[in-house]
Amino acid sequence: MVPEWLKSLLSLLWNLPAILLFSVAEPKSFLEGLLEQASTDKVDVVLPKAKDVSASSFKASYVMLPEHADFFGRVFGGEVMKLIDVVAGIASKKHAGRPCVTISVDRVIFLCPVHVADILHLSVSVNRSWGSSMETGIKIIKEDAKSGKKQYACHAYMTFVARPKNAFKSFESSLRHALGLRASDSVKVQVPQVVPRSLLEHKRHLLAGRRRRQRLSQKKEWIELFQKFRKYVQSIPSLEEEDDVRTLSNEGLEQIQKQMIAHSYFKQDGEARLEGDTVIADLDEQSEPIKVPLSEITKIKSDCEARAFRRLSIPNARPTPPQSSAPKASRKILEIEETLATFVSIVRPEHCNSMSVLFGGTLMRWLEEVAFLSARNICPTSWVTAVIDSMSIRASARPGDVVKLRAIVIKVWKRSAEIYCLATTESQDDKEVFVSDAFFTLVSTNLENDQLSALDWKHVQTSNPLGQAIIDKCDQRRDERLSDRALLQKVYVSSGSHPITDPLN
Repeated sequence: MVPEWLKSLLSLLWNLPAILLFSVAEPKSFLEGLLEQASTDKVDVVLPKAKDVSASSFKASYVMLPEHADFFGRVFGGEVMKLIDVVAGIASKKHAGRPCVTISVDRVIFLCPVHVADILHLSVSVNRSWGSSMETGIKIIKEDAKSGKKQYACHAYMTFVARPKNAFKSFESSLRHALGLRASDSVKVQVPQVVPRSLLEHKRHLLAGRRRRQRLSQKKEWIELFQKFRKYVQSIPSLEEEDDVRTLSNEGLEQIQKQMIAHSYFKQDGEARLEGDTVIADLDEQSEPIKVPLSEITKIKSDCEARAFRRLSIPNARPTPPQSSAPKASRKILEIEETLATFVSIVRPEHCNSMSVLFGGTLMRWLEEVAFLSARNICPTSWVTAVIDSMSIRASARPGDVVKLRAIVIKVWKRSAEIYCLATTESQDDKEVFVSDAFFTLVSTNLENDQLSALDWKHVQTSNPLGQAIIDKCDQRRDERLSDRALLQKVYVSSGSHPITDPLN
């Protein structure tokens, strides 16, 4: 019996010559329709239709090495997120019986710093499922390698979506990506329901439903506002680039040219020659020769030391800032646009999973890096990630793609700061495609005792209404984080787990 995927592939190859014969004008539209024909509308049901939590749960341990940490031996939150993404993906695949991809990170709470040589014990399980998606929870216990003391270090919730287990689908997906066609959603996976047994599993099951309701209850107005804010962040020009670009006036450019001609003429290097009372120079092969009166060249010489020339001056090279604007370094309040940081990375094969899609954990590490760079605009200290909020992944990045990351500080509290991070990639028609965004809460800790540092941080403001609307929601997100911590304490401390330490922020 011929498999379905092979039938679809043979049908596709059989019809490919028709592209040249009948669809020369619109080959892309024709291919898109052909691929739609190859996909039958159906649901890929995973059996059995219900599984215990134990079917997906497992534990794994990792030793933190120097390459996972900063110069002070503190492990990057992004490196921990890489481990979380791996184990969560494995648990999701065990439950779904199909390949799975990360689509969102609801919340990651870091409860204490992790250092080099610490051992991380990760416990992971699928808490609940809905259709083709499922929430996977990850709990991390940190063990001190010297004393053996264990401490509750981190908790995370991630949402995965199962993909069809079909060899042709992988071929079709690759072909669509190569041709720049839209993705096919015709085949949905129905993953098994999660059956909780213990009291702790029932608690996780109920809380997973609560978090999903919160995600789906977001008002349409907020979603539209956030999309506009995202586009605004994408459009912010880099202030550092603007500061480095020297916008010369015509007079300044002419003065530079004259100094160069004078230097060449008196040096007698052959680039400038005298014709009558005019010095002529060919500074650029693609431009017309420049002519300067000999009297001006002589005047330039008289303004310099005998046969020696100062460094070329650049009059009016940089616009003078308004008198009312103080230097950025001396101000206590910055515009959020002034905290912009950018970061670019190329997706390599080692950054991707078995489906040649960028790992969510790697993307989180890159977002964390650009968040650190942005936070240094308000205080040049060593930052630590405390919380990752509302991370969504809307598009996939593949090997060879260039991922562009941006971050701005949107709120500064007494002991923490919230940074909005954004990742995009370029499509085949050179358009920016939104990949992911997230809110990072960063804190600065004392290097000796890991306690919070009370530093003289700058604060931020904005005159942009979109930015102000997002800033107004920061306190609400902070209250939700504190509420989640309280829930974690009730759920896990009452279940005999390791106590939660004082929160970082």
